[in-house]
Amino acid sequence: MDKNAELKQGLGGKLMALRLERKISQPEMAKMLETTQNAVWRCENGRATPPLVTLVSYADIFDVSLDWLLGRTNKKEGRNFSGVFRSDRERMTAFATALLSGDTEIGKRFSSLVKETFMKGENENEGGKDDERN
Repeated sequence: MDKNAELKQGLGGKLMALRLERKISQPEMAKMLETTQNAVWRCENGRATPPLVTLVSYADIFDVSLDWLLGRTNKKEGRNFSGVFRSDRERMTAFATALLSGDTEIGKRFSSLVKETFMKGENENEGGKDDERN
């Protein structure tokens, strides 16, 4: 068997196993991936190789690494298993919450800046409309 056929067979088996472990039907999987049930079937049965964007979606949905899906490593864990990503996500969430909250100083400043920017843009647009009419 050539390398491409091995990749398709190994990849398809992994995709099917991941789906079945979570008790997800092919039509449900297709909906999650924004594709057709036939495309899911073809990938799982080694008849087609999914596009990169679909592989990334599989990795995200099942929290596995692309390298594992493609047979480049035996390490199944995906990006969400890393404490670094979790702490970064928590920090970003806290920052976004503070930024969007009108109760914090940074939230108040951000809100003010956004309002000023939109007001400036509206005033410039109104001036442009007058110029077009003359």
